[in-house]
Amino acid sequence: MKARGIGILGIGVYLPPEVRRNDYWSAETIRGFSAKSKLDLGAPSQELIDRLRQSESGRIAVEELAKWKDDPFHGASERRAAAPEVQSSDMEVLAAEAALDDAGVDPSEIGLLLLNSFLPDQAVPGNAGAVHKRLGLPQSTPAIEVDGVCGSFLLQVQLAAPYLATGAAKRALLVQSSLQSRCCDYTDPLSTTLGDAASAVVLGPVSRTRGFLACASATDGNYAGVAVLVTKDGTPWYAGGGPLIPGSTNPERTREVILRAGEMAKESVACALAEGGVSPPAVDLFVSHQTIAAFNGICRRGCGLEHVKTLDTFARFGSVSACAIPLNMYYARNEGLLVDDALVVGFTTGAGFNWSAAVLRWGR
Repeated sequence: MKARGIGILGIGVYLPPEVRRNDYWSAETIRGFSAKSKLDLGAPSQELIDRLRQSESGRIAVEELAKWKDDPFHGASERRAAAPEVQSSDMEVLAAEAALDDAGVDPSEIGLLLLNSFLPDQAVPGNAGAVHKRLGLPQSTPAIEVDGVCGSFLLQVQLAAPYLATGAAKRALLVQSSLQSRCCDYTDPLSTTLGDAASAVVLGPVSRTRGFLACASATDGNYAGVAVLVTKDGTPWYAGGGPLIPGSTNPERTREVILRAGEMAKESVACALAEGGVSPPAVDLFVSHQTIAAFNGICRRGCGLEHVKTLDTFARFGSVSACAIPLNMYYARNEGLLVDDALVVGFTTGAGFNWSAAVLRWGR
């Protein structure tokens, strides 16, 4: 990615006020999880474990997962749940307004809006146009959906930063939301990991030594079906087969791809560090997506950044799709881990299947 001098000017977060703790699931429901273990992302087969142990990144993944093997919540203690009347666009607008305020940027200065919604207010079109209107962005500002699911934020960065670097716009607004509580089957073990949130980031010019130094992404369509929204009866989503719920066309491959995340991180982080001209010892902070609590350790250790400080909010907020990296940076800044000139590495995966790493020098 050739876009030096483009960085983060502001971050905004919206978290619904309702806190859903682990006692939301009855003891009877939790006991019933064992009957649905094939849907449990943290319960790989022994065959998969044996295969993973043949590589260093696989051994790390097995070790990290073992830390949570007796926890049906996979490390989550709480997650947020939006009120029934709240739509994803409502959360997106609140997060975007917070980001604009944090950046000290007026909506009239935004020249590009990139948005990802899990779930949008309706199937088609997505929320970009509605959010554009409610924020009062200029009519000349493109509003575009970027659908990399959990990987969307870093994909948005890779689209927006070069766009700004060409001078096509001065500032961009990147928005993400997770309204996963709306599509949960609460008798499914996966439901314990999912939370609601929205986040937004304002991108714009910073000094040449700061901002995004590099991004690297990859896609493997062989894993296209590992995380999908499906009807319970398997009929096409548009055929009226009932509500959509998170699922997989191959649960074992879903667990495999989570446990392979370490080698994906190793590959893409190494590429991004090389492109950015920095070495692993220089990294100050690692932030990542958070499918389950083990994910951060799998990826951080897998890419050789075990020595680096990290902040992971899975225990407090669960898996929040593409909001994870902005959310973790927001809290890292609040807790003093993200200061001027800090060198940050971010890594994420996304259904489809994509994965990305970015290197960022914090500050303006």
